[in-house]
Amino acid sequence: MPTVEERLEALERSNRRLRATSLAGVALAVAAAFAGLVRGRMPDELAGRSLALTDASGAVRARLAPTDHGGFALTVADATGRPRTLLGVAPDGSPKLALAGKEGQAMAELAAQGSEAPRLALRNGDGYDFFEVSLESDGSSRVQLADGQGRPRVTLSTEPDGTPELMLKDHLGVPRADLAVSSAGAPRLVLEGRDGKVFRAPTVD
Repeated sequence: MPTVEERLEALERSNRRLRATSLAGVALAVAAAFAGLVRGRMPDELAGRSLALTDASGAVRARLAPTDHGGFALTVADATGRPRTLLGVAPDGSPKLALAGKEGQAMAELAAQGSEAPRLALRNGDGYDFFEVSLESDGSSRVQLADGQGRPRVTLSTEPDGTPELMLKDHLGVPRADLAVSSAGAPRLVLEGRDGKVFRAPTVD
C-alpha cells in the first residue's frame, strides 16, 4: 500500500502534467486566435503614394511614384543609383519606356501619343536621335536616319494613302534626292546638285 509521501509525490506529478497541458492548450488557442486576426486584417490591395525597393546594401534600386508633371512611373536604377530604365504613363495617358546608359544619357525610347502614334527612337552617347521609326496620327509612317549631330539624312515614309517616298538630305537639311511613287503608280525622281540645278526624271503614267 503506497505511503502518504508516495501519494503526495504522485499527485504532484499529476498536477505538473495538468499545468503543462493547460499551458500548451492556452498557447495553441492564442496562436490560433492571432492567426485568425492576422488573416482577417490582411488587405486585398496595397495602396500608397509611392513604393521603393532596396537591395541588400539598402540602396534604392526601384521606385514606383508620381512624376513631376502628374504622370506615374516605375524607375529602376543600377548599383550606383543612376536611373537606367523608366516605364511610365504621362498625364494624358501616353505610355513610355525609356532606357539610359551608364552615365544617365537617354539611349532608347518607345512611346505613344495617347492611343495612337507609336514612336521608337534610338540615341547616341551625345543624346542625339540617330534612328527613328514612327506611325503618325494621320496614318502616315516614317523611318528616319540621322548623322552624329541628330540631323536627318535619310527618310523613308508612306503617306496616309500609301504613297511611298525616299528622301536623302545633305548636312544642311536640304533635300538632294527624292524618289517617290504616286498613289496612281507613277514614279518620280528628283535630284538637286550643289549648284541648284535640278534633274527630274520623266513621269511614267
